[in-house]
Amino acid sequence: MSAADQRAFYPTNYFKSKEFRDAFLGTLGVKTDVEPKISEEEQNYLSQIEPFLSEDADACIRAYQKLVTPESTARFEYELGVIYLQKGQIEEARDWMLKAVTKFDNFLRAHTNLGMLYTRLNKTQEAIPHITKALALGQTNEQLFGMLAYCHLQNGDALSAESAYRNAIMLGPKTLDWKTGLAQALFAQQKATEAIALLDELLKQQPEKELFWSMQALAYLANQQPMKAAQNLETLAMMDAATAKDYSTLADIYLSESIYPLAGQAYISSLTAKNAPATAEAPLRSAEMLAQRAAYPQAQQLLDAIEKHFTEMPQGDHLKALKIRSRIATALEATDQAVTILKEVIKTDPLDGEALLLLANHYQSEGSPEDLVQSVFYLERAIKVPSVEAEAGVRLAQALVVKSSTDPDKAKKIESLQRAVDLLKRSQDLKKRESVGKYLADLEKALQKTKGM
Repeated sequence: MSAADQRAFYPTNYFKSKEFRDAFLGTLGVKTDVEPKISEEEQNYLSQIEPFLSEDADACIRAYQKLVTPESTARFEYELGVIYLQKGQIEEARDWMLKAVTKFDNFLRAHTNLGMLYTRLNKTQEAIPHITKALALGQTNEQLFGMLAYCHLQNGDALSAESAYRNAIMLGPKTLDWKTGLAQALFAQQKATEAIALLDELLKQQPEKELFWSMQALAYLANQQPMKAAQNLETLAMMDAATAKDYSTLADIYLSESIYPLAGQAYISSLTAKNAPATAEAPLRSAEMLAQRAAYPQAQQLLDAIEKHFTEMPQGDHLKALKIRSRIATALEATDQAVTILKEVIKTDPLDGEALLLLANHYQSEGSPEDLVQSVFYLERAIKVPSVEAEAGVRLAQALVVKSSTDPDKAKKIESLQRAVDLLKRSQDLKKRESVGKYLADLEKALQKTKGM
């Protein structure tokens, strides 16, 4: 399954939680090797301003801005960043934090908060250097490792994400977010067996979690265990939580296992499930697959459901549905019904090459001289359609050869054979095929022999 098919897990809510904010907003202890030095005068300014933070943040901002100089402590820039962060002005907070670490590179709290800020802005590539710097400066906790893992996962580095998530789990074994992220990282590396085992553990703790059932279903599919994946998807359906994609995946599994009644029902359920397809294009492909597997009752039921659900289909989809029905009717030997449907198709779209070929094939198979004339009639129309010209040319050549075999007039016989040769040459120019080439060579010999008679 592609990444687009996954329900990707990114714990963005956690990074907005109170626990996360408390871990980073000014609660870290001061360490002299990771904090800028402050003069006695600067400490006095800080002491005077801090009591007013809860009363008048804007006044504090103005006060700090007046104190910022190239020679002043980086704490002033940092405190400005903290105030802006508390006010929810993320961009301004980031800018002042950046000024703080530019002035003092080992400023642990600033690097930590910059990692959080960039993560909240979903600029995970920019967040990674600051988180890594904070770790290098000695700050190690589950939130920091979890944030680093999330950023790596967002940037497609699943191996680094796995390593960081394992560290986060070691420091915070009760935090399910880290285990969920680890499952995603394992899945991204195609470590399906490990992901399945981890998701088993998560499902024991939170059996109502829809995401876990879905992720494990995908892991089972990657591990070549389709029926176990089907069990998970059926569980989602019983929880009334299956999306249209879940139902389609379930149907595809049943189709590959030749369990056609269940496949058909799952395809039908996908039409009205959450995130249902907006057009009939994908459901019609499903109906076509059922018909190709000779699951005709299920294909017909799905077509009925599609036409009921999409009451105003575009002409292209409507014609496709009719052609699928015609193939089903032909397979069930309901030839009159098939012909009626195909004639409706070409009445709607006279240049539908596929329908013209199907009609021609039907009349050619009937075998009578009158039917052969009808077949040639439809093939003459089909060779004017670029998408089927090559195939129509070969079939028309075959029909002309059959017609020439019963024609007593030598001139007309030669004319038909010559036309057949020309059609085969044209078909070869459009689409070279070895079998057609051999047929062409034999026909040219037959033509020369007829001319010499």
